[in-house]
Amino acid sequence: MSIGILGAGTVAKTVGAGLMVHPTLPGGPTTMFLCGNDATAKVTVSGLITALGWAPTDVGTAVAARAAEPLCMLWCIPGMRGG
Repeated sequence: MSIGILGAGTVAKTVGAGLMVHPTLPGGPTTMFLCGNDATAKVTVSGLITALGWAPTDVGTAVAARAAEPLCMLWCIPGMRGG
């Protein structure tokens, strides 16, 4: 599978550098939330998340992004600070 990273921000640079690919964490894969209004797209994204070594969890429609995005930012801060 080919993967393209869009964006020039901290998250895109971190993902592009491979720091979030197949993380080795105690207890197994870490949850990665996804949401959206297109069921077919969510299946595709779930496959990508799994291919990167994470456990996808569908949290609902695009409305759920309001809660998931700030949570993800908080979740990413320790990794970006400490590598």
